[in-house]
Amino acid sequence: MDQALLAVLPRRHQSLRLLGLNRKVLIFDEVHAADEYMFELLESLLALHLHQGGSAILLTATLSFKQRQRLTNIWLNTAGMPLTDLQEQAFPLATRVNLNSEKVVLEQSLESRSDVSREVLVEQLTCVDECIKIILTAVAQNQCVVWVRNSVDDALQAYQKLQGYLAEPQQCILFHSRFVLADRKHIENQVLDTFGKTSTGEIRSGKVLIATQVFQESLDADADVMISDICPIDDLIQRTGRLHRHTRDAKGNYQTGIIDSREQPKLFIHAPEYTDTPKADWLSKSFINTQYVYRSAGRLWLGLRKLLEFGAIRMPEQARDLIEAVYSDEALSQIPECLINQENELFAAERAKAHKAKANLLQWQQFGYCDQSASAWHEDTTDISTRYSDIETVEVLLLKQVEKGNLIPWIKDDKFAVQLSTVKLSKNKYADKLMPIPEQFQPALEQLQQQYKYLQYMQVWLPELDPDFTYHPATGVSERASPL
Repeated sequence: MDQALLAVLPRRHQSLRLLGLNRKVLIFDEVHAADEYMFELLESLLALHLHQGGSAILLTATLSFKQRQRLTNIWLNTAGMPLTDLQEQAFPLATRVNLNSEKVVLEQSLESRSDVSREVLVEQLTCVDECIKIILTAVAQNQCVVWVRNSVDDALQAYQKLQGYLAEPQQCILFHSRFVLADRKHIENQVLDTFGKTSTGEIRSGKVLIATQVFQESLDADADVMISDICPIDDLIQRTGRLHRHTRDAKGNYQTGIIDSREQPKLFIHAPEYTDTPKADWLSKSFINTQYVYRSAGRLWLGLRKLLEFGAIRMPEQARDLIEAVYSDEALSQIPECLINQENELFAAERAKAHKAKANLLQWQQFGYCDQSASAWHEDTTDISTRYSDIETVEVLLLKQVEKGNLIPWIKDDKFAVQLSTVKLSKNKYADKLMPIPEQFQPALEQLQQQYKYLQYMQVWLPELDPDFTYHPATGVSERASPL
């Protein structure tokens, strides 16, 4: 998706990307996941793509009505045609905009496949100890468990706490984004081997995965038991899709065309206790990292209210109700007064993202497609991106000592040692606090920079010498434990 979006940003090779898209069919999956920044880029790309004679297919399982109307309007606006108010609320649904048809906008309800039509019960857990108890019970019953947490720090905390309870701690896997690329790929393969479609009952038995949002992103994995920290309803539906994802026989082995031998799936939602009259700190009091990641406690409150009302996630018949119970204008008007300030702050942040995207975009509608379409054209090293983040990140290269005081990348590889030894970290929270390379290693560092010219643009770090932070292949970058 990023390579296509770069076609509407003033970056090197932009015109080649645009040429490559000429008269093609663009296919975007998980389009609901685009934030306001990316949606502005997508809107410009779709409009320019239509001008080039292209077509687009946009796929998503959790798109709100407002987003679907907006995407439809992009095509109609670009063609200079009257806007059409969408009507259909069915799920699944196909919406077609065909400028060469007598009926320009067609909304067609679809049949749902039997293997994705199901009911997942919902039960709330309000504290970490309750989550640990569910995990230990599942392990004792030879089931495999996934707990999806909303931040790396929360995942680390849960992983470390669980180690003290498990008879075989090595049965627990930690998976998040703060690993060097080599270890992240290794863990991802381990997760797929353990929780993937072809995993056997013997391999899965008693395994535990503590993960962040990386688990819900394109991994074809399957858990017997799942716990999820409270999150936006569309993300929660995505996570639930990895609970009893594959049909399994009585031995826990995948088999197509059978009825799953496991009991009815149940999603455990780790969330603050629900109340009709929440206080302003309803979320932040015990879920401060979730508040930091998702910002709108009101939207999470709306989602939890609907889930507890339904008592289950029923697909497909209640999918639309769940999504619109959070994202419709009517739903947003029901956010409790004490949570409105957080919602307003999020709305302001979303508008700021949209403004930033518009400032970065090629202004081809105003000036035509020419060298004046942008006030400046940028090299690839310039910070003009397809993704928005208000958290500045830094690529950090891990190094280690070898004989004679020389330094080498953390991962040994003939071709990609630097790439495989790199991790992306928050600048303020981590990168700026890492210990600089000591003076006595400067000659060795300069020698390494001669070998890898682009190291001069990267931050380098020797984890083994840092008194405050460390790195381990099983836990990633973390603070060192304080001495007793």
